[in-house]
Amino acid sequence: MYLKSLKEKNEKGCHSVFDRENIQDLYRLSPTQEGILFHYLNDPGSQAYFDQTCFHLTGKVSEIDLEKAYQMLVSKYDVLRTVFLHKKMTKPLQVVMKKRKACLQVENLRGLSPEEQEQRLEEIKREDRERGFDLSRDLLFRLTLVQ
Repeated sequence: MYLKSLKEKNEKGCHSVFDRENIQDLYRLSPTQEGILFHYLNDPGSQAYFDQTCFHLTGKVSEIDLEKAYQMLVSKYDVLRTVFLHKKMTKPLQVVMKKRKACLQVENLRGLSPEEQEQRLEEIKREDRERGFDLSRDLLFRLTLVQ
């Protein structure tokens, strides 16, 4: 089986860590997961399984508290710490990691006019969709706070 040690930093400095000591469980993919992986591999740029949701919050939002809550979710639910490995393997596997670092992305638009804020928000959403996900490394969801 092909399981290598991998430590990388993304553009925000958050580690995407995969090493043997951090493996909690290994599972075969369900038929539905195999189908999703098939579509992902045949068209990595497809947004067929990409869902983007935006919420408008009122009041003050603490970046620190929001990131702590995000990390608590990732720490609590195995599925949020799962990566999918398929390269150099006879059968793809889902690997549940013991720990994963959740990094909140923050965009500050407060210095922009309302029109510029709307334009930048649309750019942020488009860039997020275009970024996609690397199923072998990325968290399966990400959170961005736009102020």
